[in-house]
Amino acid sequence: MSLESKTYLNPLPLLLTANVSQASHTWLDHILLTLGNLFRWYSDVSESAKFDEDLRLGVINSLERRWKKTDQDVFIVAVFLNPYIRAKLFRQQFLTEAQLYNITERVYECVMRCKADLGFMDAFDSYKRSRAKLYLAPRIPGGIPVVLPGRPGLHQES
Repeated sequence: MSLESKTYLNPLPLLLTANVSQASHTWLDHILLTLGNLFRWYSDVSESAKFDEDLRLGVINSLERRWKKTDQDVFIVAVFLNPYIRAKLFRQQFLTEAQLYNITERVYECVMRCKADLGFMDAFDSYKRSRAKLYLAPRIPGGIPVVLPGRPGLHQES
């Protein structure tokens, strides 16, 4: 196949990724969603013919390598705490509800420097099922919303 008949480098997915990740209002969940979309773009069988195979595999391998090196828990919780997404993007066969709870609890305890209690479990369950919203403090650096201490953690949806 000649270079003319194949797109060597379709800049659109890379430009979108750079644009989102460098914006002044980007939060941590935006980064994971953008990188996930980049992975999807280069992994899509129907799109793969548009890319040079070495480039396509290079992008996929690079994303997988970096994902293995990162603190995955923080990214997962950041996406979960996006009220428009919650757990909708996580496939149950790869991330069960119990695993998602354990990840969320670990991040909470690390950020808040206190143990999660039974109220936290109730808040997690209600939030995940869209029965309640978490009371959130202003976003801390890195874009992670946190439950305010001393509050019930949630209020009922109307």
